[in-house]
Amino acid sequence: MEIPCSHPTYGAMILRVAILLLIPSVLSYKSGAPPSTCSDMIPQHHTSPQNSLSPYKVDFSPRKVQPGGKVIVTLASPPSKIFKGFFVQGRTEDNKILGSFVVDDVVNPVKCGDIEDSGATHYNNENKTILNLTWKSPNNYRGNVKFRTTFVENGSVFWVGVTPEDELSISGESLKEELIPDAPVPGEFEETKPFQWIYEGCYKTKGCFGGPAADCVRNKNCLQLVTYAYNNSNFDFELMGSTTGWLSVGFSLDHLMGSDLATVCARNQSNSRISVFQTWNEGKRNKVLPDMKLGLSEVYGKYEDNYIYCRYTSSPVITISNAESINFLNNTYYLFLAHGIMASATPPVALRKHRKQPIVSATMASVTSVEELGVASTALVKLHGCLMVIAWIGTVSVAIFLARYFKQTWTEVVHCKQKVWFTWHRGLNILTVLLTIIGFIVIFVQLNGWSQIWAVNPHPILGVVTTILAILQPIMAAFRCHPGTPKRPIFNWAHFLVGNGAHILAVITLFFAKPLSKAQLPDFYMWILIAFVTFHVIVFFIMEAFTCFKGKSIHSNQIAMKDMAANGNSYHINDPNTDAPGTRFRQFMLLLYSFGNICFIVALVATIASSPVKEQ
Repeated sequence: MEIPCSHPTYGAMILRVAILLLIPSVLSYKSGAPPSTCSDMIPQHHTSPQNSLSPYKVDFSPRKVQPGGKVIVTLASPPSKIFKGFFVQGRTEDNKILGSFVVDDVVNPVKCGDIEDSGATHYNNENKTILNLTWKSPNNYRGNVKFRTTFVENGSVFWVGVTPEDELSISGESLKEELIPDAPVPGEFEETKPFQWIYEGCYKTKGCFGGPAADCVRNKNCLQLVTYAYNNSNFDFELMGSTTGWLSVGFSLDHLMGSDLATVCARNQSNSRISVFQTWNEGKRNKVLPDMKLGLSEVYGKYEDNYIYCRYTSSPVITISNAESINFLNNTYYLFLAHGIMASATPPVALRKHRKQPIVSATMASVTSVEELGVASTALVKLHGCLMVIAWIGTVSVAIFLARYFKQTWTEVVHCKQKVWFTWHRGLNILTVLLTIIGFIVIFVQLNGWSQIWAVNPHPILGVVTTILAILQPIMAAFRCHPGTPKRPIFNWAHFLVGNGAHILAVITLFFAKPLSKAQLPDFYMWILIAFVTFHVIVFFIMEAFTCFKGKSIHSNQIAMKDMAANGNSYHINDPNTDAPGTRFRQFMLLLYSFGNICFIVALVATIASSPVKEQ
């Protein structure tokens, strides 16, 4: 054929590009407003706000506070409606953002300007009817404050600038200033967290395990903590954590929750009463046991300043069924600490899934011991992610690029008795397979087997399929027919479809890694992947356009496109030692594409290795 862009792989190229471009839109996340919307508070939903009066209301209490005081901000919907998202700020009369929201299980904090947590937004798109947020006024401001709110009913219907009828009045002496001595004290004022006495006796008279920081018990700054002590044939437990909903300790025989007891300390939001009850995890589903107080006695609970504390005594053996039981005297368990919000605090009691990855002990613990436990490492999870990024963003992308556009470049140079493009194509693909296999083994070692999240996230299934296709490629190549033989087209098509299919699946799998709780990836991980896909598409389109543009030159130089049914080469030249036209341009694009991929690899590996960027 005369025009190279009529090559059969061009249609497949378009299909591949279309799939990669669709990934970001398929994998959208409902984790709240980004900092870029702090100024106008308009969601980036590609539609305009509603002009009608908002059916949703925002209110606050009390109406007057001192500087440094706290206010409860209530977002509510009418009986017949729900809202899925929100964004709220405190603003002065001249529209400056001020104050900060208390971080809890209800909100994602947003940093607007230089003020941490000065905005509050949703962390999921579940239906909401009423929410209570805690806002703290600044210590150095006196005047009026208006709570400006955005309500999102759905992706295309939202209201911006909803405010209460009244303004908050801040006046009087600062609560912070009352605690400052006459002599100036450098540094920022630090509030004392409640229930600090729980740390007394840790590693001496009782066992303690907390997180997320591995040394939080010794530093007395755990966000979640469990203590345990053997006492007259029973066990005394304490639970403490930063949450407005529920906090639990789970006892598991492995690093995965499933067929495990979880004792829950929960707060009723209507009256702040604390209850303690038993639940059972079946796979990834949690259910409250019919006998909620099974094995429990001497229960006590308290809620203070967004922290829950509870204390209870447990029997040494808790029998769930004929096949399931917990034996604290004779068995050891991995400890899981998790927290979240209540789905229902009244019968039938139900918990919503924990918002963050549970904190897991590094080793199995005997609750008869007071030895120190470490927090389980996520190093293998991060190694798995880094290896897969290097393989499927880096090595295989360049290998495909070489095979597609460099079969008739550097024709007079031979590496390892093969053409340059083939030597590098083969080497990069072998490296891809090795990295994939290592990454595959690493994650199975971390999880002690098959991941249980496949029912809600296809990441593990897609990863297995990608690994199988990656291993299949070199096996097919080892048994390929010689060029020109009748069955060679079968290999050409199989090699093309399996290779490109694995690449597309791998990139999709990387996108599905974002929601995984063990990965703890920040939102900008998605934007880096989207930028790579965009870069990849642009470069390949430029190369395809260049190939089409150079079609006549290629034809006049006795270069003709060969059909995939022949030998799969993009070009055929009567003189095999002659480079195709445009060699310098292709070399420049290869350099640009390789450099760009290295930048994306560095950015993604750094993001994965340093996650979580911020504990919220």
